Amino acid sequence: MQKQRHLDPAGYLSNRTIVALCSPTGGASSAVRISGTDTHKIFDLLTGAKSSSANERLAKRYWLKDRAGKKIDDVVGVQYFAPKSFTGEDVVEIFIHGSPIIAQKLIDEVISHGARVALPGEFSFRGVKNGKMQLSQAEAVKELIAAENDFSLGLALDKLSGTQHEFIEKIRDELMQLLFLSEAGIDFSDQDLDEVSLPTLK
Repeated sequence: MQKQRHLDPAGYLSNRTIVALCSPTGGASSAVRISGTDTHKIFDLLTGAKSSSANERLAKRYWLKDRAGKKIDDVVGVQYFAPKSFTGEDVVEIFIHGSPIIAQKLIDEVISHGARVALPGEFSFRGVKNGKMQLSQAEAVKELIAAENDFSLGLALDKLSGTQHEFIEKIRDELMQLLFLSEAGIDFSDQDLDEVSLPTLK
C-alpha cells in the first residue's frame, strides 16, 4: 500500500523524518507512526494542535486535515518526545479508522511536509541506533509479529526481555577473559604461571 517515494540515498543512516503504517488496514482501526526531528511540526500542521511535552503520552482526539483544510479523519494521536520513545526520537502515533484510503491520505500528507516512507524495520533500526534497545530485542519485535504458536511467542518475549543479550554478553566477557589470559601466557611464557598454562586455558 505504501508507495516508495522520496527515496533517500542515505537509506537507514538518514536523519530524515519517516512515516509508515504500523498495523494492517481493513479492520476497525489502524495506526500510523511518524518519527524524526520534524514529527511534532508535521503533526501540528495536520491537526492544528500545538505540540507540548505536557501532552506527552496522552491519547487525545484530533481532526486530521489535508493542506487545503479538508477533513481526512477523526483520529486519536499520542505524542512522544525524544528520547522517551520507541526510536529515541520525537514520535507520534496516530490511530485512524481502518480504511486503506485514509491511511494512504495520511501518509501522503506527511510526505508532502518533507518526510519519507520508512524502510522495512527502520523504526527498530533507529531504536537500536539511539540505544533504546539491543539488536537482539529489535529482532524479537519481528519474531513477535510473526509468532504463530505459544512456543514461538514465548521465545520472542524472552528475547525481547533482554535475556538473550545478557547471555551473549556473559559469553563475550568469558571469551575476553580467555583472550587476556592467553595473551598473558604468551607474554610471560618464561614464568611458571598455572593460571595461563595451556591445560588451564583449555
